[in-house]
Amino acid sequence: MEIIIEYVLIENFVINFFILKTTETFIKEKAKLIILNSIFGSIVALVFPLFNLSTFESILAKSLVGSIMVCVSFDFKTITKYLYIYFAFAFMTFVFGGCGSMLGKISTETNVFLITISSGILFAVTKTFFKIYHKKKNIKDFQYSVRLFFNGKEFDEKGYFDSGNLLYDNISHCPIILISKQVFEKLVGQNYYEFVLKNQNPKEILKNCHYIPASTSLSNGKMLVFELENFQLIDKKNQIKEFKSQFVGLSFANFEKNFNSGLLLHSSQI
Repeated sequence: MEIIIEYVLIENFVINFFILKTTETFIKEKAKLIILNSIFGSIVALVFPLFNLSTFESILAKSLVGSIMVCVSFDFKTITKYLYIYFAFAFMTFVFGGCGSMLGKISTETNVFLITISSGILFAVTKTFFKIYHKKKNIKDFQYSVRLFFNGKEFDEKGYFDSGNLLYDNISHCPIILISKQVFEKLVGQNYYEFVLKNQNPKEILKNCHYIPASTSLSNGKMLVFELENFQLIDKKNQIKEFKSQFVGLSFANFEKNFNSGLLLHSSQI
């Protein structure tokens, strides 16, 4: 009987630990006293069977325990925030509890090692999923539809609002939107290196074309800057902001891959 009690404590501790850690990832807030809270949940799980609770009483008691664990590990100031954290915790409990129940049906003997490994794998998969989800959501929240007018043509692209883009043209003193080499190729019809080799006087094609210093932590270089005929930004309310005089600068940074956008909007434009 002593061995079974130890198994129950360890298994529930492991599952409670991963539930709290996954909830932490889900709500993007650091949890407190995870070890202590996991021990508390394990002891409660061990004691529950002694009371022969009905189904309704068991659900009520487990809900109360979950509420206590949420209050101990997470901070909230409003009932809305509490409910958000509680339901995230309850969902993770359902996921990990379901995994434990499934393993219990597969094996009639308690296997702490199997429970630990399975919970660890499930935690890693769930955490990775939430990280990808939060990253995509953040990109979408800061992503805008834009329309570029160049050489009498319109180009629809996605722009990412970059609060760190504080770049201004030192000649016109206008803010500069950074464009990727892919967007440059769409506008001009050829890549940058072909453009430089074929056009000795780029100002004939690119309006107000010039180079500005573009220093990075690795090197000092120059950035090609030119003016668009017109630039439109569609905000989250589908309202169009129009910028008559808009300069863009060619960047070779691979931000299309990171932000799924070919333009990094200036911090002053949103």
